[in-house]
Amino acid sequence: MKIKTFELNENTYLPNPLLNIFNSGDYCIIDIETMGLSRQYHEVVLIGVLFNKNNQIVIKQFFAEKPKEEILILKEFAALYQSFSYVITYNGAAFDIPFLKHRFKYHNLEWHFDDLTHIDVLQCLRKDTLKSQLENLKLKTVERFLGIYRTDTISGQDSVLLYKEYVKNPSPSLEKTILLHNYEDIYYLNKLLHIFNHVQIEKNNLIGNRIQVIHHSETIDFVFFPKDVLIKGNLLFIKGSTKCQKKLLDVIYYGSEFKFEWSPSSGEFCIEIQLYEGYLPSGEKCTYINRKDFNLFEDVLKEKQLHNGDLLTDQLMILAVNGRMNVDLITHLISNILNSILNEQ
Repeated sequence: MKIKTFELNENTYLPNPLLNIFNSGDYCIIDIETMGLSRQYHEVVLIGVLFNKNNQIVIKQFFAEKPKEEILILKEFAALYQSFSYVITYNGAAFDIPFLKHRFKYHNLEWHFDDLTHIDVLQCLRKDTLKSQLENLKLKTVERFLGIYRTDTISGQDSVLLYKEYVKNPSPSLEKTILLHNYEDIYYLNKLLHIFNHVQIEKNNLIGNRIQVIHHSETIDFVFFPKDVLIKGNLLFIKGSTKCQKKLLDVIYYGSEFKFEWSPSSGEFCIEIQLYEGYLPSGEKCTYINRKDFNLFEDVLKEKQLHNGDLLTDQLMILAVNGRMNVDLITHLISNILNSILNEQ
């Protein structure tokens, strides 16, 4: 195993949408190289991490000279990533993070990465109209849109083939090419954050909606994203996550109006809520709950002015109009459910 460290005399620029959430010392950027696309059968052979320290950019690369050294680079990576609160990737939600998680479990290593808030730049771009101006959303295409042109010219597939050749016949030139591809992926992804000056992404789409609940003297952050809130028929489904809490027991609650399940060990929770349909005086179709069924807290009553008086009445909470959900009200509802259940545990 080799560990390469580069300290660059550069400062990080964070666009305002990100600067309003975290500062330069709170996040890292990661990218991995693997032996193939199967997380079950292929090893992680290179992990690149970019972060900021003492007003400088630092890049670390953990390189397995042989596939069997995978466990060594995973351990080194684990010791580093736990220093941060946020992680940024490009397509990491679909590839890097699930791949790493599976390989950690394969080696019986503890996985704490879910405790970090993950921002996948590709997912953000898919939600924005900017994508219509681009040929595609490949990393190098978005880089060219921002005027970024890199030295590295190989693809991820090329990197896999070059590594297999390197294992058979190690050479400094092959190693340099493989490392450069990974280096430039994370170096230029840091510069690619300028893209947030061109897209309209709400904060809760970046870091999710957070609800704090006291449970067994522990403060638990329940996090869910707007994309994880769905209405299907007469049911509202919410899926989200918490930090892993291995000492706490699973919580399962089945009531007449909603169901709640939470596995603290995995950090996954889901809520299923019974909904009703009707029509507003304007003729618009709406989806609502009966407030009395949930014993809603008084602070929710005070939100009437915030929501223009249209979505709250003495008896009803209207969660969607013509299929458009009000995530703010849904967040209040979820907060009420979590507090009513977990504060009693």
